[in-house]
Amino acid sequence: MPTPSHIEMRIITTTIIVLALALTQTETLIIDSSPIQPVEKAKKVKMVNHTKKQEKPHISFGVPTGCESYASEVSKYDWNASLMLKIMKAESGCNPVNHNYADKHKTCLGSFGLFQIGCVHGYTVSELENPSVNIKTAYHIWLGQGYSAWGAYTNGSYLDL
Repeated sequence: MPTPSHIEMRIITTTIIVLALALTQTETLIIDSSPIQPVEKAKKVKMVNHTKKQEKPHISFGVPTGCESYASEVSKYDWNASLMLKIMKAESGCNPVNHNYADKHKTCLGSFGLFQIGCVHGYTVSELENPSVNIKTAYHIWLGQGYSAWGAYTNGSYLDL
């Protein structure tokens, strides 16, 4: 069997990523099953969406992403846990490996994890992907800045959840 070319491998990898993202948003996925073609001739994937509300796509690779998975950890601290769970959902979709490199801070780019902790707080991305570290760090930020430390609180997007 001949080995796939570099372009074919990129198409396969891209297809896997697209399918994984699509499956997080839909219940049914219809795919054209024709053989792999060069990118410029590839057929489009048609998604049939049966969900009422679109949520941010995320791939967690075995990490729990439901907010309820983190309720007990959030409840360990003396803040309004219900409100913080809503803020968490608005910030990251309760996905501990959510990254936002569009957040610009004074010395770095990016916010990470459940509470989208900014890179300026001195943690590595890996540390901030750890739910316990992220939630504990969020609590310390909350102690200093209150709920307004999160854009989801100040812009009211947490209210929609």
